[in-house]
Amino acid sequence: MYNSPLIHPVFPDLLVAGDSWDVTMPSGEYGGGDWTAVLTFGAGETKLVSTATLDGDNFLWTIAGTETAPLATVGINPYLFTITVSDGVRRYTVDTGRVNVIPDISTVENITGTKTNLQLMLEACDKCLTALLGQKTTMVQFAGQMYQFHELDKLFKVRQSLAAQVADEADRLRGASAYRQFVSTFVEY
Repeated sequence: MYNSPLIHPVFPDLLVAGDSWDVTMPSGEYGGGDWTAVLTFGAGETKLVSTATLDGDNFLWTIAGTETAPLATVGINPYLFTITVSDGVRRYTVDTGRVNVIPDISTVENITGTKTNLQLMLEACDKCLTALLGQKTTMVQFAGQMYQFHELDKLFKVRQSLAAQVADEADRLRGASAYRQFVSTFVEY
């Protein structure tokens, strides 16, 4: 049975469908003898199975781009993974988890939905304000709160806060000097 301290695989920073992936994991007590390690990704009816080679004290999975290409054809897809080791008689699961696989945008025909969540929230708030100001309705709901015409000032404060957050986010995405950390923008395909 697996008695080593927890060892986890090291995945590439970005798992892009169609790219080749090199995944490593310390072999621990399973590095010698007849042990093999298998990495399995799965989501829905799609599954990818890869057997590792031993590279020093590590298991190494080299997965070709032709094998990863079918994993994410539309949108960002979460995949469960499991790593098992076996000596032909005994089989142990040594790690499980979840990773996101993103499509290769060079193979996608239509790229839509390039707005961030904050931008979408600001857009929804603006629609609520427009509906109230245009007197198309007497009450709107935004973020679980109901607003009537006489409460426009409250909804405008929410909008101002969102607009400030969107501006800060835009600065981070542009790489303004005050924001040096990486921020992901998720795109729908």
